[in-house]
Amino acid sequence: VVRVVGGLLALASYVFLFTESDAWFAAFGFGSFTLLFLTVSLLYRQATLFYAFTLTLPLFVTFVLREFDVTKWIHPVIVIAMIYYGTGFFLRFMKRAAGWDSTLLFSGLGLGVISSVAAPIVGGLDAAIPVAIAATLWAAEAFAKKNVWLALPANGLYLLGYFIILAELNVDEPQFFSMGAALLGL
Repeated sequence: VVRVVGGLLALASYVFLFTESDAWFAAFGFGSFTLLFLTVSLLYRQATLFYAFTLTLPLFVTFVLREFDVTKWIHPVIVIAMIYYGTGFFLRFMKRAAGWDSTLLFSGLGLGVISSVAAPIVGGLDAAIPVAIAATLWAAEAFAKKNVWLALPANGLYLLGYFIILAELNVDEPQFFSMGAALLGL
C-alpha cells in the first residue's frame, strides 16, 4: 500500500511539474527527484528502481535548458541516451553489474526512440541527427546480440531521419521518398 501511494504521489508530482510555468521550479523538482531516485536505487541495490533515475535525469536537463531558452531538447536527450547506452554496453562487455547494464541499455534505447518520435514535431534539418544516432544505437544492439529483428527499429529510424531531411528541404518528388525506402530495404 505504501509503494502504491508513493508511486501515485510521484506521478501526481510529475504532472504538476510538467504543467508548471516556472521552468526553474520544475527543474528543481525534477532535480530533486533525480537525486532521490538515484539514492533509492543505490540504497536498495535494485536495478529496476534505476529506471526512475534514467527517466527523470533527461527531464531535469530539459527543464534547465528550457530556462535558458533552449527549446530543442532532443539534442541533449540523445546525448544522455548515448551515455546510458555506452555505459550499459561497457558494463555488459566487462560482465559487471548484472542487471544494471540492461537498465542502462534499455534506457538509452528508449530515450533514443522518444527523441526520435519527437524530432518531426520539433522540426528543423538538425532534427534528423538524433534520429540517426538512435538508429545507430539500435544497430549496435542488433550486432551485439546478433539478432536481426533488432535491426528493424534501426531501419525504421534511419528511414524516419531520411524523411525528416526530405521534408525540411521541401522535396516533394515521390521518387526521392521511394528511393530511401528501397535503399533501406536492400
